[in-house]
Amino acid sequence: MAHDIFISYSSRDKNIADAVVSRMESGGIRCWYAPRDILPGSDWAESIIEAINGSRIMVLIFTQNSNISIQVLREVDRAVEAGVTVIPMKMEDIEPAESMKGYLEGVHWLDAVDEKLEASAEELYVLCRAVMETSEAQSAEEERKKRKRLSVKKIILLAFAALVLFFGSKYVLRILRLSGVIRLRNYEPLGAQSPVGELSAGYGTEPFYAEGTAPGNIRTGGYIAYADGWYYFRSNDDEKLYKMREDGSGAMKLSDHSAKFIFIYGDRVYFEEEHGYVGIYSVTTDGQDEKMIYGTDVPYMSVMGDRLYYFDHWEGLSYIDLTGDADSIAFSGESVYYDENLVYDMFEMCFDGRYMYYTTVKLNGIYRLDISDGTAERLVRKEVSGLVLADGYLYFNDFTDGSIKAYELSSGDILTVVPFLMDYYQVRNDGIYGNSAGDGYLIRYDPSTGTTYQLSDKQVTYVCLANERLFFWDYYKFYSSDLRGRAVIAL
Repeated sequence: MAHDIFISYSSRDKNIADAVVSRMESGGIRCWYAPRDILPGSDWAESIIEAINGSRIMVLIFTQNSNISIQVLREVDRAVEAGVTVIPMKMEDIEPAESMKGYLEGVHWLDAVDEKLEASAEELYVLCRAVMETSEAQSAEEERKKRKRLSVKKIILLAFAALVLFFGSKYVLRILRLSGVIRLRNYEPLGAQSPVGELSAGYGTEPFYAEGTAPGNIRTGGYIAYADGWYYFRSNDDEKLYKMREDGSGAMKLSDHSAKFIFIYGDRVYFEEEHGYVGIYSVTTDGQDEKMIYGTDVPYMSVMGDRLYYFDHWEGLSYIDLTGDADSIAFSGESVYYDENLVYDMFEMCFDGRYMYYTTVKLNGIYRLDISDGTAERLVRKEVSGLVLADGYLYFNDFTDGSIKAYELSSGDILTVVPFLMDYYQVRNDGIYGNSAGDGYLIRYDPSTGTTYQLSDKQVTYVCLANERLFFWDYYKFYSSDLRGRAVIAL
């Protein structure tokens, strides 16, 4: 069904979304929002992407819940990518998280913090109607200008063809490159081999961390894990939990829940459901005896040793002892650290068993908290994001100069590792894997040679890594490939 507006919201704020949709549609503006408009049997992720692409406006119900929701961030990212106008409806007096802030700079906010919901919905309706009418007028003007530009373009193409005939194509292309008219990415061809380094078969098995739950994977969603010859992953089947063999065969559904923060302990798979009945679940590795073990969504979950650590905005940093049976560990979490101010202000975090490293919404920099005594110190005074803890270094995106840096924990020295930003990345001994913030392609950067290898012709996000395979999303489907971008499998 045709629609004008896509409603992006956290499931915890459904009452607000319902009120907004009711007002819009009573005035003839058709809305799309989940789960109402997802047809039975349809692919959840694909339905959302199609709906965003077909929208004129995205209304973002901006609350603390949506501010920390990866799903909402994903929807806003896609809307910006598709050129859809985003109108945030601010319901709470909070600042956007760093991951959200870049998308919302320069947009028109509707401040509804101190207003009643009915009045706010009315004001939003008037604003959306005005934006739609302005857009229609601009479209007509753009069409007129486009016809004019096409005639100019024909003249340029004819001139280019004449130059090629007279001088030869290679000579003309060289002139255009030197003049800056044509710029080429400094990427090697797809599937290029690494000139250095031996591939590490043990990625993710640093001290404390189980395979697939190293900080890089957790930051990007933890959508793939590995154990005993099997990969466990989030699938294109409504994001449900599946497993497959190393060669991609034997694909098998393990749960009807969506899956993130996936890891394996003993004979059970642990994961978080983030869409329907949110919470932490476990199921046997053959898909039996599924149980909920914690009943709310969490922005962080990892396993170190025999403990499942998680962080939420009600309990702070807590853990569940995994040594008992599935029934005895259910809802048995114990708090490790709680600070009323920090739980609502924290933006990103990683944890090594003693220290919690984090950024906040309000303050720039990276902080380290000693869990044993609750003392905190600021390690880095910069505007940063993307904390990844690996091999004695804390990696981060440094927005002051547009690079990835590494803070050496033993000395406090800061090194530049990658001369550009990467939205989601993984650290290995043979390079940094992730998606380039500049153009979104899946790449590997080799710091030892300064070479960037393009691994896919897809623009991707949510890059995860386990054992010898990459996991990524191209805004339509989830895929997996080997570490050179080959053997690509749609999941």
